[in-house]
Amino acid sequence: MANYVKRRRKAYLIQMIKKHIKDNFLCYVILLALFWIGFIVGIITVCGIKSVEIGLLTDGVLLSFFNDEVSFLVFLLLRCCYSLVFLLLILIFTLKTWLIPFVWLYIIYRGYCIGFNLVLIFLCLGISGVFCGFLIFLPCWLVGVVISLNYSCILINKCIQYKRYGKICDSNSLMTQKFIFSYFIAFVLINLIECLLVSMVVVRLLIE
Repeated sequence: MANYVKRRRKAYLIQMIKKHIKDNFLCYVILLALFWIGFIVGIITVCGIKSVEIGLLTDGVLLSFFNDEVSFLVFLLLRCCYSLVFLLLILIFTLKTWLIPFVWLYIIYRGYCIGFNLVLIFLCLGISGVFCGFLIFLPCWLVGVVISLNYSCILINKCIQYKRYGKICDSNSLMTQKFIFSYFIAFVLINLIECLLVSMVVVRLLIE
């Protein structure tokens, strides 16, 4: 009986995910396209710089940790604070439909920063940078992007529904504190993993 219930829950969850992607397919396509535009522009930009150095990182918190200017705890706390600010900003930008382009701009900027910082790490740290980039930074950053896209898409959809119908159509509204908290926890977990890997692996490679 317990296995049957688990299978039912798993099937229901998969069905809900498929339905969500189907209903929001266009939104995801737009957000992904904007992210890749920013990502490519970031790569082109860093490749066009004549003299590259690690100090050009747009991620100031990561740079400070590289330079041993902040502790691990401060590094993690700052990462979590920025995640919370992001969640609140996207929430604000989806209160009105005319604010939604600001979400698009953020996604472009996020893609730009990932492309720029990733290639900069490759160029400045050589083989160690490529190793850390592909095995640590890129997976963590991309998971963060997936979370960001999902969060943004849900709120954009809610905003458009409210504009069209004057109310949220779903009976279980996601515009709640629990909704924000669940995404914040997801960001905290990915930030914790990134910070641990950076402190245990990346910094050691830099020292060597």
